[in-house]
Amino acid sequence: MESLNEEDKGDDDDADFEDVANPEPTIHNVELMLNEDKMIKTKICVLKTSRTG
Repeated sequence: MESLNEEDKGDDDDADFEDVANPEPTIHNVELMLNEDKMIKTKICVLKTSRTG
């Protein structure tokens, strides 16, 4: 049982580390993610048009 508890603590540490890295999943962070998706989509479109052109 002790080993299982240690594993659980490890998972909690990972979660805490993520919380520290991203303290608040704010609207700003969501907007950055959406902007990244838009950039990826536009890059794909550019690649498609450059191939056909």
